[in-house]
Amino acid sequence: MYGGIDMNFRVWLSDKMFDRRMARQRYKRGFSDSDCWGMCYWLTEVFPEMILHLRDMKNGAPETDYPEFDTLPIEWKETELNKYKVLMEEKGYEYDENSIFTKWYIILTRIAYCLKESGETTDIENEYEEEYNKALWGEDECKTKDEFFEKYFVKQDNGYLLKTNTVDAELQQNYFNKEMEISKYKISMKDEALDLIKNYFYDLWD
Repeated sequence: MYGGIDMNFRVWLSDKMFDRRMARQRYKRGFSDSDCWGMCYWLTEVFPEMILHLRDMKNGAPETDYPEFDTLPIEWKETELNKYKVLMEEKGYEYDENSIFTKWYIILTRIAYCLKESGETTDIENEYEEEYNKALWGEDECKTKDEFFEKYFVKQDNGYLLKTNTVDAELQQNYFNKEMEISKYKISMKDEALDLIKNYFYDLWD
């Protein structure tokens, strides 16, 4: 307890006050300070959800040929088309793969998918990550900050040095090669999403 108030409650109250302040900022100007602290996060986490919401509430579709539709990855497109077909059947609507409404639905889905894939989590996993982290940090988990500090930091005259284990060279190379592959994949997803947004920029409304 601190001053008659539990510290957990103080933290909870502080978080609530912060959230309310950010909400007031969004109400007044459309964005908050915290939105600006990680705009790449906003673009890969929040904006895709807005795209999907537009997709699900839309009443129309742009009158265009949708040239990108035929170049989308076949397996991904077939999966999404099957989902859309089931959705249409559940709603009692006629399904037509070649209609502009179907193509627009898939294009919006692809934009959201690519943006999400360019963010923190992707469909590609680093199969070496768990083994690499165990080798680097050890398998024993630290239960307190003091344990973590004692285990991983060495005091020196000018401060502290982070202490880690030596990792097998082959494992380390495999881990970083996979990380590079994932990074290139994320960049390609980001580029594809932005290309689609560029082509349909003035159609993102309903």
